[in-house]
Order: sequence, then C-alpha cells, then structure tokens
Amino acid sequence: MSRFLVLLLLGFYFQLAFAQTEKKSINGKVIDAATKEPLPFVNVFLANTTTGTSSLADGTFLIEGIVIGKYDLIASYVGYKPFSLPVDFSEKKNGYTKEVQLTIELEQEAKELLAIVVREDTVNWARNFEDFKKHFLGETHNSKKCRILNPKDIHLYFDPKDGVLVAHSKKPIEIENLALGYKIYYYLYQFEVNFKTDLIYIFGVPRFEELVPNKDRQAKIWQRERKQGYYGSVTHFTRALRDSSLKESGFVVKKIFTKANPERPPDEWLNKKIKQLRDKNKSNVLILSADSKDSLSYYMKLRSLPKQVDSIAKKIYTGAEFVRSNKETLENINGKYEVVFDSREEIEYLNVVRRKYTEKQKSIFHFLSNSLTIYSNGYYEDVRSLFLEGYRSWHEKYSNILPLEYLPPLGK
Repeated sequence: MSRFLVLLLLGFYFQLAFAQTEKKSINGKVIDAATKEPLPFVNVFLANTTTGTSSLADGTFLIEGIVIGKYDLIASYVGYKPFSLPVDFSEKKNGYTKEVQLTIELEQEAKELLAIVVREDTVNWARNFEDFKKHFLGETHNSKKCRILNPKDIHLYFDPKDGVLVAHSKKPIEIENLALGYKIYYYLYQFEVNFKTDLIYIFGVPRFEELVPNKDRQAKIWQRERKQGYYGSVTHFTRALRDSSLKESGFVVKKIFTKANPERPPDEWLNKKIKQLRDKNKSNVLILSADSKDSLSYYMKLRSLPKQVDSIAKKIYTGAEFVRSNKETLENINGKYEVVFDSREEIEYLNVVRRKYTEKQKSIFHFLSNSLTIYSNGYYEDVRSLFLEGYRSWHEKYSNILPLEYLPPLGK
C-alpha cells in the first residue's frame, strides 16, 4: 500500500450522479466592497467544473446551464481576497430556486500582505518542484502527459527540521493535461507534505477548460482516458455509495476494526521479562543465547510491535446499511473501510508497492465524521472528513481528476 495518507481537499471535486434536464442559473454583479464600484473581468465560476464566466465592464455576470445539486461559487480577481459561496440547487432543500441573484463584494488584500515574500528555498527549488509535482500531479500514467505552465509562480519552501514541504502561489497554477484534454486553473489555498508523518494536505479550487482536439482520433483517446479514469475513482465510489449500489458498481467494501495484536504479549509480562534479562546483563550489552527466545533483543522486538492491528470484517457493504436522515445524508459512517475495485492497478503503482505484478485496486477509506452528505451532483461535505490510503491516495491526483459535470458514456 502507498505509505502516504491523503486528506481529500482537492477542491470539492465530486461527480454528477444523474443526468438532469432542468438547468439553473446564477446572475449578479461584482463590486469593490469598500468603494462599491463595479469590478470588470472577474473570474466567476463553479469550483471544479467547466462552468463559469467573467464579469462585464459594469461588473455584471451570468452563469447558465447549471445542473441540480450543490456547488461552490468562486470569484477571483488579482489584488482581492478570493470569494467563495456554497450555492444549493437541491430540489428538497430549503430555498430551492431556479435562479440565484446576488451581489459579490470583493475585499482588497492588505498592502502589507501583498508585499509578503515567501521564504523560498531557492537553492533547492528544482528538487522541491519535482516533489511538488510528484504529490500534486502524481506519478500515474497520465502524469507523463501533464505539465505546469507557470512553475515560477509557485513558491516552495522545505523545512528539513520538520520534514515539511510547503507551496504557495498568488496566481492560479496552470496545468495542461494532454492525457484527458483539459486545461486546469488551480487556485491553491494550502499545499503541505509532511515526510515524517506521511500526511499530505492539498486544498484549493480548480477551474477546468476543455482543450480542442486536433483530430477525431485525439477526441476518441480523451473520451477513452476520461472513462477509464472515472471508474473506480473516489467520485465513482461516492455516487455508488449514495445510490446504495457499491457491489453493482464493482466495489467490494468491508469495515475495518481494530483488535489486540495476538503476536504481542501484555506489557506487564514483557516488562518483567526484559527486567529479568537486563538484571542478568548488567553491562546492558545485548547477547544472544542459544535460544533466541531467551535473549533481550527478542523481547524488545516483541514490545516494539503495535498493541492493536486491523481486522477486516467479512460483511460486504452495498451502501444501504447506513442509516439515512434523508436520501442525501448517511449516518454512522465514521470508521475505516477496505475498498477494492474490480480493475487492475496501473503498472506505475508497482514502483510504490515494490511488487512485480498488478492486483485489483485496493484502498482504505477513513471517514472521520459520523455523517456524510452527498448531493445529487456528487458534491459532498465535509470534504475534510475523508482520508485515503493505498491505491487511491496514489491515484487521486490532478493528472486524473475530472470536472464535476463529467458523465461516463453508458456501459463500462
């Protein structure tokens, strides 16, 4: 399994659960919060979609063709604080409406904040940038066809004492993904890799643009790669979980419990043995006897074993087992689950797990909250409540992420 545990904060990036015929719209005006003057050319978009626009000279904007569900509306303008507002078009929610009208007031960033220079590790920038790409774009098959177009806008700092790599960028990171046919503008809020704790935090907002294929063959390749990237993804899993169709969708999901490690004796017994052997060896030198079980090193190794280990239950979940306060909210979901998808791993993953053969895609999903709400378009909250380990922690990077409105063609 991949050794890194990933917190899914990749910009609220989940998927469309059903094709919807009724479309919604958002219209409004962007103004300066202090002067109340209109702001032209502000990027106004729905996070992790290809849906968005720019405000006109008078600050007005219109976004149409929005499918039912929940979204994060983003407004971004140089020199101003980013604006984010959850917009709920769910049919059964209070305030359900066909159209949202609003005025967005953007606050200017303080001049002293604009003048802050990130303490970069300029000497090791190239090495730090390779680490950034590894954890941001990934090392998947598709990552080989991705490139960051504005690398020098990314400020990188590595703290060798804490083993932490941090990245900042005032401008959106521009990613050209020739594997899936998208250009991504990523507004980075937080990027941190802790090499000591094996935790990765990536938090930001992506905006997608469709690339134009140069040939029909290119368009077919993109369609194939998008479809392949979708199946087995966290997005696919979340949709299946909401619809209680995990098994039918190719997922084998089992709950993981912790139990006492049967290979590790109790502390009281171990400490007694270790004390006895140390008393015999006052020089504190580890000397192995003919019987290794009489040696100090043997019992020290036993004491270093974890007190608890994971145990995987036999029951296979469909998604219907979770109590639901409504169709969208699953209760009592907190815990760890083994998730195996019925498809082989990418061959590039073998370098991580140090195997010579591929297996079915196996991951661990950690749900930290007791409840999880999944909307009809696949948007879920709280995004901070899900950690990944194993194959998905390696695979769910921006070389493989699809926009919110993507729907795979019928059939697999």
